[in-house]
Amino acid sequence: HLSTEEAYDELAALGLQYGPAFRGIQWLSREADGVLASLRMPDGLDAQPYFFHPALHDAAMHVAVLAEPCRGHTGFVPVRIRRIWLRTRPVGLLRTHARVARHDAGMLADLRVEDARGELVEIIEGIELSHLDDGILDCDVTQEEASWLYNVEWRALAPVETPITVSIDSAPSDRRGWLVLADRQGVGA
Repeated sequence: HLSTEEAYDELAALGLQYGPAFRGIQWLSREADGVLASLRMPDGLDAQPYFFHPALHDAAMHVAVLAEPCRGHTGFVPVRIRRIWLRTRPVGLLRTHARVARHDAGMLADLRVEDARGELVEIIEGIELSHLDDGILDCDVTQEEASWLYNVEWRALAPVETPITVSIDSAPSDRRGWLVLADRQGVGA
């Protein structure tokens, strides 16, 4: 039996780190190839614009990665899902059951999500998970292939004294400007 903190500590040890908005597991219990977990919508998220909120759906997928057969690997990536069947919109606490078995070089999982009354909410069948052990990356990716990948690089820019305005009719100049697209959280400031 694992608490929220213990479950997400185990995921972090696998290289999967989730902030508060993606921590939907309340508790989790595992035995052999099965996992049973209680899920809830993470605090501060609005479920209204979605039929099934992505963070809650992601939490259901976390359950499969915490199954006993998955332990001991450094990370997993879902590479294929055979079928997703959504029956009803989730409300309140959910119960998720996952069955996981070894499959080729990874795992194969099936998920069933129910509401607190036991009514079916969602079934996900045939989730193929490939594990990303560090050794696989070291030996299977050539130098050229590694150069195809993007890297995140943050650089501080000097603040602009006067705001730059962009006009479609303006003539090009030597001065470079930036168009900053931002959400309503103030990130663009």
